[in-house]
Amino acid sequence: MKSLLRSLTVVSCLSLVVSTGVIEARTQKAYGDAVVKDICKVNDGDTIKVNIAGYPPLIGENVGIRFYGIDTPPVRTRNKQIKQMGLEARAFVVQMLNNASVVTLKNMKRGKYFRIIAEVLADGVSVTDALLKKGLGVPYFGGKKPDWEKIISSKRSNVTTSKKNNVATEKKNITTEKKSGSHNSKTVQISAR
Repeated sequence: MKSLLRSLTVVSCLSLVVSTGVIEARTQKAYGDAVVKDICKVNDGDTIKVNIAGYPPLIGENVGIRFYGIDTPPVRTRNKQIKQMGLEARAFVVQMLNNASVVTLKNMKRGKYFRIIAEVLADGVSVTDALLKKGLGVPYFGGKKPDWEKIISSKRSNVTTSKKNNVATEKKNITTEKKSGSHNSKTVQISAR
């Protein structure tokens, strides 16, 4: 009887170790690439719902896609500045995907909430890279989410500093112009920002 209990305990422990390893292996497995048949919804700047061509309806219709490598500001927030930036990111994604002839999901992996994590390409151009280039998101690869209040306040202070520098340059140019006695508008450098 003791040997039977010992054998069952060993088998239980081994099956727990094996099943844990299988679960970890699944989360790391890449499932290849796919072509998007339809864009159902653009939730925000980094999450969309799509129909995937060639997949059964159970797993290929109205499936959530989380863009790999980026986090954009949430659209659902009480902070008006964060919401505005989130709406800009969403509008950018809508425009980019609507203008594309082909939308492709590259290096698909399973994520949380039955979503797929993938690099989304619009006519071969990475939507993630385009969002980052426009300053509408930050690099994100899982873990703790970015603090958008800090990010927005940092951007605001950078813009304020940039505007102050532009105004200082403008004043300096106007002062130089007055000293030289020239009123030629071509010599005045005024920033449009």
